Amino acid sequence: MDEAAYFREHGYIALRGVVDPARAMVLASEVDRVFPESRVAGARVHERIGISALSPLLAEQVRNADLGRRIARLLGCDRVQLLQDTALVKPPRSEARVEWHQDHTYTGFIAECVSVRLALTECTVESGCLRVIDRSHLAGVRGELRPFKALEVRDDSHAMPDGEIVSIELQPGDVSVHHCLTFHSSLENRSDRPRITLIARMFDARLRLQREKLPRGLEIYFPTDTDGRLSESAFPLL
Repeated sequence: MDEAAYFREHGYIALRGVVDPARAMVLASEVDRVFPESRVAGARVHERIGISALSPLLAEQVRNADLGRRIARLLGCDRVQLLQDTALVKPPRSEARVEWHQDHTYTGFIAECVSVRLALTECTVESGCLRVIDRSHLAGVRGELRPFKALEVRDDSHAMPDGEIVSIELQPGDVSVHHCLTFHSSLENRSDRPRITLIARMFDARLRLQREKLPRGLEIYFPTDTDGRLSESAFPLL
């Protein structure tokens, strides 16, 4: 399969066996160690933005050069940069869910990026795996821009384009990639185990920061070089 062509057409792709399942298990244990708040049961998804700062092991994974090169091929560019990393933990037997939205609603200060989701535990329909609307990235921006509100976005289902809803089931070590304009959501985890994913948001390193879309006063967190591209020291090249 031509992965890049599939991604361009559908706005998402599942990459199987990217990480050894045994390593995925170790990474899941590491998330549990540095993010103990995620063990709290309740009707919400637990998110820890910048989790790699807490663990060299997790930092090594989200900055993996081999995976970065594979994502660059999907995007048709030479290099990608890391915009952000986060861990999402969906508690077992929880009502927690994520409503339909586009990631662009909170990453819109970069023209185009992708979310690279590594499954550290089984992501199945039962455990509330990611759902996407096939080809919805082709409809453009539909949701309202609300930077930095990953799990606090309002339900943008009123803006959803028509299309087939696809459930992306992953085994530990599998990776899914979706475009920032792809509408996606996830339902409740009805299983007896937490659903743990490690996410790296990446973008074409040629892109410049869209300063006009940044909330006032936050420019200091997004240093750029003389060409307006995000600084490699703060946003690593992969």
